[in-house]
Amino acid sequence: MNRCACLLPLLFGLMAGCSNAAPRLAIDLNVEQLWSHTQCGFVEKSARVIDNEHVFRQTYFQLGQHLLVGNAIDKSQLNDLPQVDWSNKIVLLLAMGQKPSAGYAVSLAKSKSLVNNNVLSIEVNWQQPAADSFQAQVITSPCLLLAVPRHGYRSISVVDHSESLIQRWTVLPAPL
Repeated sequence: MNRCACLLPLLFGLMAGCSNAAPRLAIDLNVEQLWSHTQCGFVEKSARVIDNEHVFRQTYFQLGQHLLVGNAIDKSQLNDLPQVDWSNKIVLLLAMGQKPSAGYAVSLAKSKSLVNNNVLSIEVNWQQPAADSFQAQVITSPCLLLAVPRHGYRSISVVDHSESLIQRWTVLPAPL
């Protein structure tokens, strides 16, 4: 009998054993809130992955343009671009979109985020005013910038504090 034919069952058995390997254990990764504000200029709810300093700088200054009009902040704050180690981090921009009143905000709930089955789950506080509350009638557009590890997962899920899925991205390539 041919040697290859004898080795095929062994090869298939090894492949089957590898495909049933135990899933990876859940691990924690640090996520950092870089910046948050209630006037970001986004009309629609959106999310964006920023993976380089050039795009980050452009985005940060675009956000600042809305702040200058909406809140007349000190222009010197726009020169304080948060520092990001681009070899190890990416930035997530989360925007709630345009809202009809004050009382809306988004912030990082936990600095430790769980990676389970190659999905990084980031928990945020996605705040809305209570239905019976009185709020200033001013248009807002809250957003959040997060520094996230570049590696260690294949996709990102952002969930609010009640575990509702807000957004899911597939981030490739993200070598494990």
